[in-house]
Amino acid sequence: MVGAVAGVGGALGCCRELVWHSLEFEHSGGLAFVFYHGGLRGNRITLWCEVRDGKLCLSNGDELPALVESSRVEVVVNPHAIADKEFRDELTERRKAALLPAGSQVFCTMRPRSGGDFQGLLVRPNDWDAPGDDWYFGRVELLTDLRLEYSWGAGTGRLLDCRCTVPALELSTFSLNHAYTKLSERFESHRRSHTGNVFELAWAKIDNKWKKLSDLRIAAMLSGK
Repeated sequence: MVGAVAGVGGALGCCRELVWHSLEFEHSGGLAFVFYHGGLRGNRITLWCEVRDGKLCLSNGDELPALVESSRVEVVVNPHAIADKEFRDELTERRKAALLPAGSQVFCTMRPRSGGDFQGLLVRPNDWDAPGDDWYFGRVELLTDLRLEYSWGAGTGRLLDCRCTVPALELSTFSLNHAYTKLSERFESHRRSHTGNVFELAWAKIDNKWKKLSDLRIAAMLSGK
């Protein structure tokens, strides 16, 4: 496969060769070296790499390009490629952490169409810095603890199921994600899909301050509870 592009000269040939290697790596569990210039995740490139003679290099054997000072990178690797078993186990161990106790209220952001039938069902706290005038909250009450399952290697983690009630809809749900979906189906019927990232779209008021679940997730992971 690599031989098919070996005759192409210059940078174009190198890029094509790396693409072929990346396709092979998709199936072999290779290592991706993701480069973020200035720490911006939205502006990034992926360099496909491998370890040869104990040294990290591009997948075609070339040296890694020089990176500017303070560049941030993310190394994505198959866990079995980590030689240090103790370090590998530390990264892959599944952990659980408490985000919010039963009885807490979680508020899911909704953006209903103007003129919709939502008055008295959705709320808009005066002390919430809303993204715009047309954003509201759908209230969810937790009947059981809201917990996070994560590993240090995976990073973000996922919410475990927890029983909830949605007062505006007078129904119970088996998870916060389920509650968000039901709220969106009712108050955002114009959307094609009614799923969303509740880490970014759900809030809780902690010590009189509004916090996204993504902030609570980071705090819970760092606390190690």
